[in-house]
Amino acid sequence: ISIFAVGIVFGGIVTFGALTQNKAIVDKLPNFFSSASIGARKVVWNMAWQGVKERPILGWGPENFNAVFTKYFNPCLPLDKCGGEVWFDRTHNVILDNLIHSGIIGLIAYLSIFASVLFMLWRKIFRESKNWFLPSALTAALLSYFVQNLLVFDMLNTYIMFFFTLAFAGSAVYFNDEEKEGGGRSAIHTPHILISATVGVFLVCSLFYFGIQSFQAAHWGIVISRGGLSARDTIELYKKSTSLSSLGNRQIVEFFTINISDLLRKNTEKKVPPEFVMEVEKIMRKTAEENPYDFRHQIILGEFYTFAQAYDPGFITRAEEVLKNAIDMSPTNQEGYRLLAQVYIFTKDYEKALDLITKSVALEPDLGESHWYLGRAYTFSGNKEKAEEAFLRANELGYK
Repeated sequence: ISIFAVGIVFGGIVTFGALTQNKAIVDKLPNFFSSASIGARKVVWNMAWQGVKERPILGWGPENFNAVFTKYFNPCLPLDKCGGEVWFDRTHNVILDNLIHSGIIGLIAYLSIFASVLFMLWRKIFRESKNWFLPSALTAALLSYFVQNLLVFDMLNTYIMFFFTLAFAGSAVYFNDEEKEGGGRSAIHTPHILISATVGVFLVCSLFYFGIQSFQAAHWGIVISRGGLSARDTIELYKKSTSLSSLGNRQIVEFFTINISDLLRKNTEKKVPPEFVMEVEKIMRKTAEENPYDFRHQIILGEFYTFAQAYDPGFITRAEEVLKNAIDMSPTNQEGYRLLAQVYIFTKDYEKALDLITKSVALEPDLGESHWYLGRAYTFSGNKEKAEEAFLRANELGYK
């Protein structure tokens, strides 16, 4: 009991110090508890809470935090005090994640897993034996797992261990040698052959689809990133990697399109083969159409169209349409305004570009990057005095 009490007090001090950023406490903690890390979480948690209030009963559906993140984006996020990250697909809090994914009903169902396991473990101890070690160890394992997920999210290794722990707890509750005459292992039953065969087939198919094919796609991605391939070979490998497994498919398309956009920005003289550009556009456009509520896909596609305009005059019009849609989806995110302003700079419509960048600055006046883009827009429009003021302000805010 004393150890438990000390743990509660220590945990309370760490939690208080991290959330309030108390210097005396935070200075003695790992960098994970710094203002950047905790600050980002506090901002994202507030955004998530807005989404929870909008759909409290059943939530937004599994893996749909990106919709909440887009709708309630906080323009403070790019600042260091708010973490400096602008993309989150999780809340980094298991309670809020469950509320977003499946609402109050889903959260109750999730918490009932822990409640039922702990209840059965301790009931068995009080009714049948006085061996406290096993239930204490399992309780500590489950509680530490739950507590860590209040600040992070499950990875494959922790998720698998969670199920192993539940399975072990289940065997500890229901396996009782004393209930069988003669004891021994007579309480363990061999599964029916049909059940074993079905599970075996399922495991083999899962290993192939989620394991081998995903590794194959990842391997091809590495080969592509190394370079040295012809344009035809590169696009063929790219198409193969996106057709094998749905696991990670969206990320593969995102990263590849971003890399091509960077290449097009640096090489404006059509050094990239046209058929290569068209195939990348086709795959990215299809991905965006399949995920119409994903703000990130709209941004990536809009930026690609902007820098690929030399290959198709219609791309600049598509860029404008896609980025306008992105702004409608997330009117508080500076990225959409900046990229659409880039489109208008290309079309020499500097008045519209300035208007958009001014809105971007107004969303978060302390973001130096926005002032730099404002100075750039003033430079193109020929207003050197205003451009210099904006660049100096960006420098004062730490944007070099």
